[in-house]
Amino acid sequence: MTEDLFRHLRVHANNQPVGSSSFMKKQIDVVDDLFDEKFIKKVSEKYHRCLFEYGNVSNNPDDAIFWISRHLEDATPLTECEYQQQIFAKICEYYKFTDIDVDDDNIYINGQTYKLDGSMHIDSEHRTKPDAHYTILYMVNWLHEGIQGFETNFGTVDFKPGRVIVFNSLKSHRGLSTEKLNNLRMTLTWKSCSVELDKDSPLVL
Repeated sequence: MTEDLFRHLRVHANNQPVGSSSFMKKQIDVVDDLFDEKFIKKVSEKYHRCLFEYGNVSNNPDDAIFWISRHLEDATPLTECEYQQQIFAKICEYYKFTDIDVDDDNIYINGQTYKLDGSMHIDSEHRTKPDAHYTILYMVNWLHEGIQGFETNFGTVDFKPGRVIVFNSLKSHRGLSTEKLNNLRMTLTWKSCSVELDKDSPLVL
């Protein structure tokens, strides 16, 4: 679906206080062009060499099982990777997060092989604060022919190298697979981040 249509399908959350004012938050947002092509290609090449293990599953034990990586090729934790840190910092700067907290265990790369579609699920169990937690995705693959997008109840976002998606962790979603036999679909993920936003954040309506 086109980006204009996708943006039209965004919905709003409940009012949340910020100081003496209140505002509405977007439930999902998509942004491109935060990173140049050279950087995107370098990240993709590096993360294709990460150490992956089979066993990442959502809260439902019957859901599809993904490949997951939390370590680079030399076993360095992904949390210490300079690229990961640069991407995260750029996203935080763009969205004007005044505070953000994410567990190290919730920073990883999802890997999906041929026909390994995800199952619809949610990321967060923080149901008492439905607007407090967001998940952030960065689409890794530079060579992306045949790689499918990201599906939500609002529609499907096409896969595009370097694309960033930020969404409410309680919104149902799944990653679609690759139709190429020899290209692992990868998304760098920061799951269930606790965030506070500046009043001028692009997530504020």
